[in-house]
Amino acid sequence: MIEQPDGPQSFFFHSAIPSARMKRFRSACDGRQTESIELYVLDSQLSSHMYSLCRVLEVALREAVHRQMSARHGVRWFDLEDGTFDDYFIKYVQEAHDEFARRRGWSGRRRGQVSPDDLVAELRMGAWKNLLGKGGYASGVSVKYADTLWSGDSGLGGVFKARDAMTEPPSFEQVSALVQRFVAARNRISHCEPVVFGFPQPKKTKSGKLQRRTAAGLIADMRLLYSFIHPELEDWIFSQEATNTLLRKPLLLQVENYLKQQENVHISGANHKPQLNLDG
Repeated sequence: MIEQPDGPQSFFFHSAIPSARMKRFRSACDGRQTESIELYVLDSQLSSHMYSLCRVLEVALREAVHRQMSARHGVRWFDLEDGTFDDYFIKYVQEAHDEFARRRGWSGRRRGQVSPDDLVAELRMGAWKNLLGKGGYASGVSVKYADTLWSGDSGLGGVFKARDAMTEPPSFEQVSALVQRFVAARNRISHCEPVVFGFPQPKKTKSGKLQRRTAAGLIADMRLLYSFIHPELEDWIFSQEATNTLLRKPLLLQVENYLKQQENVHISGANHKPQLNLDG
């Protein structure tokens, strides 16, 4: 993990970062340069931990869905074009086939020659988000995944389990919300967007405020989603102490207070304590 610069390193580090990018960090620290650099590096540290969690969760999610869909529709379930999937998912599959063929230097798509495991690994994250979303249209016909893919003994609902004997398995709506937030966060992290200022959410509050979910809130979301897939690993995924230590840094609470001062922003997911809230 990258460490904080000190002494002369701080000066050179600051000069290496575009002023426009540092502006928000300086504002959150009331213009204090040393503290703003510390916050910037803390952002990088936290982002690296979140990216590691994204990797673990992404592979677990796609493998669990792949196994469940294979049991229901066969190992080449993704090639179905019988109205099971909407047009968006079919496009993702076509793109995966084309990209695999391009890298192999094949002249055609050669669907049957791409192994299921290779195709699953090639699918973009948006494809998995699609399968766990509401669904769209297949050649003009509405496809509602909650009624088709999710339901039944071999449906996708079977992927997500109760975390213990005292709780119920999560609903379609709960899982879908967690997946949407996870994918949006993953994409922002991959594009080097700051994480300490929270992640914008698609819906506004009832009072019309923009919603931002803190890094702590999203880490709790991802850990919770993972524990629904593998309840036996819940203690492991929640007890990553290096990540938890970063979340307890006073600077994150300072940033949270800074964000709360903005009149048109609502903050969810307290930075200073891990929590399991499923709501946005």
